[in-house]
Amino acid sequence: IKRFSITVKPAHYPILTDYCKELTGITQDEIDGSYELEAAITQFTNWLGDNTLSIILGSWGAFDGRHMEKECNTKGVKYPFIPGVAFNIKNHYANKKGFKPAGLGKAVRGCKLEFKGKQHRALTDAVATYDVLKVVGLT
Repeated sequence: IKRFSITVKPAHYPILTDYCKELTGITQDEIDGSYELEAAITQFTNWLGDNTLSIILGSWGAFDGRHMEKECNTKGVKYPFIPGVAFNIKNHYANKKGFKPAGLGKAVRGCKLEFKGKQHRALTDAVATYDVLKVVGLT
């Protein structure tokens, strides 16, 4: 699979809390040198090329999908995915396995996998999600 990763500078709270740093492993230096949302989206769409019209955002739970589109709309940034559509991978996984929806960490452990990096980092979580989907036959 191809991978893209970029750090986006928080507009409202650009100084990270200790909790956020501990949870994600993101440092203040990374945030200080990161990109505004519009620049990050531009780099992402350049990386995608002409494929942006056919991509649905998938995330582990509904929040990220809704939040990403809302942030883009609020800031006047072109949303790089099919608008109004987000794929809740957590619910799909739960339905496929007959489980109650659970966090990504529980799904990773349930598949006898490990995170390849720091949990709660976008790329690490994306790779873990892909690995879970491979194990349960959803890729």
